[in-house]
Amino acid sequence: MSNGGAFDYIVVGSGAGGGTLAARLAEAGRSVLLLEAGGDPRQLSGTNDDQPGINRLPDDYDVPSFHGFASENDAMRWDFFVRHYASDEMQQKDPKYRKEYRGSPVDGVGMGSPG
Repeated sequence: MSNGGAFDYIVVGSGAGGGTLAARLAEAGRSVLLLEAGGDPRQLSGTNDDQPGINRLPDDYDVPSFHGFASENDAMRWDFFVRHYASDEMQQKDPKYRKEYRGSPVDGVGMGSPG
């Protein structure tokens, strides 16, 4: 860091909005720190449900046409679940409700197929 650690802006997350915002600020001459979750995909090892046990990194990350694979790669995907209701009864009526996912308790609404 040539600026001594001071930044004009700190952007958290490089999703659809964050990445674009960070780029536009940098193009405008601002110093920007972009924070992203996870490790370096080129240093990770991960697979997906279609080819279990086969390390698909870094190709899933580096090859643009493999983006769909990258979002399902177990080393990079974000398997998160939320609760929409305080009541267990109401929560469990949601069609996307999962008691567990991939063998782990989640008790929430999120990704994954019914099961």
